[in-house]
Amino acid sequence: MAAYNGEEYVAEQIESILQQDCPEWRLVVRDDCSTDGTLTVAREQALRCPERVVVQERSGNSGSAKQNFLEMLSASMAPYVMFSDDDDVWLPDKISRTLGTMRELESRHSMGTPLLVHTDLTVVGKTLDVVALSMSRAQQLDGIEARLARTVVQNMATGCTVMVNRALADLVREPFDGIAMHDWWLAMIASAFGAIGFVDSPTVLYRQHGRNAVGARPSRSLSYNVGRYLDREGTRKMLADSYTQAEVFLERFPGTALRPAGGDAPRLRCDPDAREAEASAGAPEARVLEEHDRQAVRSGSLRLGVARHPRRDSSIRRGLVADDCSLAGRPPALRRPSGTHGPA
Repeated sequence: MAAYNGEEYVAEQIESILQQDCPEWRLVVRDDCSTDGTLTVAREQALRCPERVVVQERSGNSGSAKQNFLEMLSASMAPYVMFSDDDDVWLPDKISRTLGTMRELESRHSMGTPLLVHTDLTVVGKTLDVVALSMSRAQQLDGIEARLARTVVQNMATGCTVMVNRALADLVREPFDGIAMHDWWLAMIASAFGAIGFVDSPTVLYRQHGRNAVGARPSRSLSYNVGRYLDREGTRKMLADSYTQAEVFLERFPGTALRPAGGDAPRLRCDPDAREAEASAGAPEARVLEEHDRQAVRSGSLRLGVARHPRRDSSIRRGLVADDCSLAGRPPALRRPSGTHGPA
């Protein structure tokens, strides 16, 4: 949990996590130098369940939720990692349902494949009054969309619903400059190198209160898009951020070969002949980022060429939930803090 100035809601969020029906988890709350009583409230909650809840304080403000989350993810050694805001409410089966879909994905992919699972949300107001039962439906978002060409220009995964496996977490490394948001970055990596699963029902009460770092936006509504049109400067910045992130992605993974245990893996290439080479070699299908696509990102047209993407299994597209909710391996643990990043 990346916490910052969430004094009013953080106790309720921690309580909702304590009420999860899946027992194998550990919550790390990292306060980002809040100026209110968030740290005090979180510590009071941790005293109730010290074996489950650990509270840490960053040595200096990170500057963004993205930075705080990615630092924590980089420091974690857990087999699975989930992300929590400090102002939402988790439904009691959030962990078990998300983990069930993750296990289903794992059963269909080779060991070491980077995987991400995200879910729908119910949008609520400050006092948990329902604004929209399904954010995906309200915003007309396709949660099962997993093509890299689409993911690179529009993020479908909301961070507070996301679970990533160890293989995906291991691909996150500093520096984090140029990354627009942590959830978007992770979805791009999973789309390029692995797979994305979606639970097509809400697992979170997504609280909107006017101080959200991101929040729910009716992306297809007339009023929202008129507002974007009128806010030329804001729209330019948003587009510039997405272009920068795409270029950083291409620079961070140039021709990187991932080789999970048990066989070959897809490779990111900047080679126009990659499709033919992969096909003739009988290797698994690769997502291909060609040189003209790299140039398109730099010029602002942002076209990413993607090789034919295998259709996701229908059970994954429905967000199939497994019965077993116990976490594999040991519960989330953290490395000793180092450098200026503080504990994570």
